[in-house]
Amino acid sequence: MNRALGLIEVIGLTNAIIVADTMLKAANVQMENVEITKGMGFVTVKISGDVGAVKAAIDSGKSLAISFDKFVSSKVIPRPAKGLDSVFDLDKENRKDNKSKEIKDNKSKEVKENSPKVSDKETKNAETKVETKEAKVETKEAKEETKVVEKDKISTKEAKTKTDNAKLKVKKSQTEDKIDKNPKVSE
Repeated sequence: MNRALGLIEVIGLTNAIIVADTMLKAANVQMENVEITKGMGFVTVKISGDVGAVKAAIDSGKSLAISFDKFVSSKVIPRPAKGLDSVFDLDKENRKDNKSKEIKDNKSKEVKENSPKVSDKETKNAETKVETKEAKVETKEAKEETKVVEKDKISTKEAKTKTDNAKLKVKKSQTEDKIDKNPKVSE
């Protein structure tokens, strides 16, 4: 185990929770356990992590507990012996990771064993079918776009014709207005 173990003992559960919170915020450590002793109200907070992080966390927790006048003792064990792993259950994370990895490996083996065997030829045929369907879809989309463009051309021609007709009507009405304002004098 490469992790260090940090122990701090304070008086009272509330004080232990506040000290634990301070230690977890002070450094990159993990809280392993909070142990409440019988009698006298002592509570031990156990943390683990890198040696420097554990030392920093224990120092911050210790200074806070001393300010409350509730500090009992503290200790940092840089590289605990292998036997302490089981006592403090420090390698539970590694065991969880290994178990989840084993479960994933077993599931992938089951899937591979239970899935039907597909030959390269069948795979290529399937890929060809997919490519053919994609090409058909693209062709259909292109035809639809062409229709839209043709409709737009027709609508543009119609719009131009309507505009031209409107212009002619305006000119005609302007001409009629001029004629009405300037009547010809007949002799």
